[in-house]
Amino acid sequence: MNLRLRSTAIMLTACLALATGCASNNNGSSNNGGNAAANSNTSSNNAGAGNTAAAPADPFGKYAEPVTINIGKSIDPTSEKTLPAGDTVENNQYTRYTEEKLNIKFNHVWQAQGDAYTQKQKLAIASNDIPDAMIVGYSDLVKLVEAGQLEDMTDVYKNYASPQIKEMYESASEIGLKQATFDGKLMAIPNSQTLADSIYMLWIRQDWLDKLGLQPPKTVDELAAVAKAFIDKDVSGKGTVGITGDKALFEMDNSVGGLDPIFASFKSYPLNWVKDSSGNVEFGGITPETKEALGKLRDLYAQGLIDKEFALHTDPLELVRGGKSGIFFGPWWMGYDPLPDTMKNDPKANWKPYLVPLDSAGTFNTHVQSPTSAYFVMKKGFKHPEALMKYINVQVAAETYADPDASKLDPGVGLQNWPMRSVTTYADNVERNSKAINDVISGTADVSTLNSNQKPLYEDWLKTKDKPATDFGAWGPAFSYIVSGQELFKPMNKVFSLYYGQTKSMETKWANLLKLQNETYTKIIMGGADLSAFDEFVKNFKAQGGDEITKEITEALKG
Repeated sequence: MNLRLRSTAIMLTACLALATGCASNNNGSSNNGGNAAANSNTSSNNAGAGNTAAAPADPFGKYAEPVTINIGKSIDPTSEKTLPAGDTVENNQYTRYTEEKLNIKFNHVWQAQGDAYTQKQKLAIASNDIPDAMIVGYSDLVKLVEAGQLEDMTDVYKNYASPQIKEMYESASEIGLKQATFDGKLMAIPNSQTLADSIYMLWIRQDWLDKLGLQPPKTVDELAAVAKAFIDKDVSGKGTVGITGDKALFEMDNSVGGLDPIFASFKSYPLNWVKDSSGNVEFGGITPETKEALGKLRDLYAQGLIDKEFALHTDPLELVRGGKSGIFFGPWWMGYDPLPDTMKNDPKANWKPYLVPLDSAGTFNTHVQSPTSAYFVMKKGFKHPEALMKYINVQVAAETYADPDASKLDPGVGLQNWPMRSVTTYADNVERNSKAINDVISGTADVSTLNSNQKPLYEDWLKTKDKPATDFGAWGPAFSYIVSGQELFKPMNKVFSLYYGQTKSMETKWANLLKLQNETYTKIIMGGADLSAFDEFVKNFKAQGGDEITKEITEALKG
């Protein structure tokens, strides 16, 4: 498997859906931006090229004269260890590739990381002194639009986005483009991330099911029965624990091992914005369905079927790794981690993923994350705004090997060394890779159809599928794509949130409301509060900003 894909998937527990997350790691999303240490005249004077509108739009058209784009860079140059001798963050294979393809140069007006980067970016926005281009989160995008600092990218996208880029947005019903559209104008180019990372499956020890002669559960009640059997028979021999959980309860703060699928089986989506029975916007965390789900979880906990100390573990999958629990919820990539740890401790461990529990109608429901987590923006007045779109076209084509010339790039060089980068891929990227490889395995396609990312996975699977312990590093990624990736093709009800952005009131009140939510839920589940505490939570949620935020989101959705 490509080194970059290995690292990215392993890092997912830390950066599944963050707009600014993983900015400093080698392979995650990177929000590159900054204020204008260089003045805006530099942009115009170095823009070069002629009147691009006079010629037919070419998504990959190379400029006759150099175009220079001023950016700030989110990176720590002193910690960069992947660049070969002589290369720098400012001058490396990716910057040279961009210049060779497009004749576009990027001038780093400053570099910073972490809080220093965030402070520089926010200062640039507040002082109306942003660089030519940068990557921002949604709340900063709104501020930039309101301040009139951004170039309208509507025609740029229409005329210059490559067919591949457009297909990526279409794979998520263009939700990302809609989020970046204000008053009918596209004010940013959104990134695009896979949705599979937010689809949590049931992971269960198949060897334990077989040992006890049990069938895989389909409903919450059947899952409870299996958990009870595992515990009563102490199938692990170590004091078996039932369903593991995470102190975040559901996919919040990038938790793994949360209880999202149990909530969803009651049609409860605690972090989504949904419509109530009257068609009004409502926060999913205060619905009657959520109260019903909490009641069930409270009952399961009281019966000892959920780990009694789930809210205390630093590592929510500690019991899974140690072989004491054979039931947890997580996304498709669990073959990377934690399955290998369990299998090292117990060579007989055989994990299988299932899209369960089902709701009363036999449907698997799942919330899905926003297909967009960051936005490429261009300063208003830049002479060649299409240069940003062309750059994104080239960078994405290179990373996906859609451009054959990308084969000359060293995959060991960290992707953060692209001038500007935030993961941009198909919303169904995992499914595409899984299908391609499984088609070859089944004999319906030839191995020659596999791309440079897929072929190593296929080869790793042939080498390790019968003996994972020979190389868990190769087995884990292959298993994740080839086996658990196939679960994603099964029928499911994908529930998008009505709103993924951040309103003005959310900036100051949302964190406290989420904290109140999680604390109340935890107390209810663990028996520290009656189920009636949910009703008090709803009142407090509304009074402490929930109603105000709901009103703002309702207005935003009208827009």
